Amino acid sequence: MKHSAFVYFLTAVLILYAAINSYIFIRAKQALVGFGAVRVVLLAVLVLWMAAYPAGRILERILHNGCSRFLIVSGSVYLGVMIHAILLVFLIDLVRLGNFVFHYFPSSFSVLTVQTVRITGLTACVVIAMAVLSGCWNAAHPRVRKYELTIPKRAGADREMTLVAVSDLHLGTILGRKTLLKITGMINDLRPDAVLLVGDTFDEDVTEAAEQNIAEVLHGIKSRFGSYAVLGNHEYYGNAEKAASYFRQAGVTVLEDQSVIVGDSVCLIGRKDRTAEQMGSGRKAIHELLTGLDRSRPLILLDHQPFHLELAQTNGIDLQISGHTHHGQLFPFNWITNKVYELSWGYLKKGGTHVIVSCGAGTWGPPVRTGSVPEVLQIHLRFEENRGE
Repeated sequence: MKHSAFVYFLTAVLILYAAINSYIFIRAKQALVGFGAVRVVLLAVLVLWMAAYPAGRILERILHNGCSRFLIVSGSVYLGVMIHAILLVFLIDLVRLGNFVFHYFPSSFSVLTVQTVRITGLTACVVIAMAVLSGCWNAAHPRVRKYELTIPKRAGADREMTLVAVSDLHLGTILGRKTLLKITGMINDLRPDAVLLVGDTFDEDVTEAAEQNIAEVLHGIKSRFGSYAVLGNHEYYGNAEKAASYFRQAGVTVLEDQSVIVGDSVCLIGRKDRTAEQMGSGRKAIHELLTGLDRSRPLILLDHQPFHLELAQTNGIDLQISGHTHHGQLFPFNWITNKVYELSWGYLKKGGTHVIVSCGAGTWGPPVRTGSVPEVLQIHLRFEENRGE
């Protein structure tokens, strides 16, 4: 992304952030009428909480320490509060507007007394708190999602293979070593033949991950044939070369428009993220990646962003695994991702091609999930042509 485009984008984001929080502040101020000094204190705390995330991100560029980390983590929780607050406040105002036009509430209820405002505000706070707390719990408890697939091809001596795939961990300041230790334990319990990291393993520059010695935890992943990774858009935003180098230090094979034979059985193809094209380094088309490969083997494609799934089908890919979408992460954004992507989450069969899109194991922004369940994928493959031999 060019520097000027990034500046315009950042400016637009900050203006939107300020507008949303101004709206929330005004409604909070109205709901706290009559609380005297307590009102002033609560509004001051709210303003500080609103400023925490951007302040932390700015501070970490200057002085990366515990203070910046605290601001980022606490501010990220506020992001979850903010999103649920703006949706709920907007819904309340929409209902009020509808009542002003159609008068569907009794006149006694429609009069905005101080008591009515307080009850409405308190109810909204309870709903928001319940949504965010349940979303935090959900985000901290990933589950294993299992798939059983048959590929009608020969796979060397192997009749079956178990892959474990993880996408969108977003390791960094907010989610770190503790999260990865939990995921690594889940992976090892599944006893995979190979482990696939399908992009956005790191949330930003790998400096924070290196400080937490994430490489040591990645080294602890156990499988027959090793761990393989592709880079996602966030690795490119941070520094793709540093991310790839850090993966290799951790014993993970990085596939950047490259392929490898796994266990003398399947051909694993790792595609550069489409962000590489936006940043000018480019990436190969799928048909270029297949040049010279033995197409009689099962072909498995790792492509972080699940755009143009028809290309995998037309090029004879047997299985594509993607991530990126988080399936919206927060309700109702999963409605949006369902419109943007042919497959926002789950499984789809396109001709002879199996497609799996993971909603991810981590979170981006707020450590909250209310629109999807974090997951580790266990994909058990059977190779049909080997049967009966």
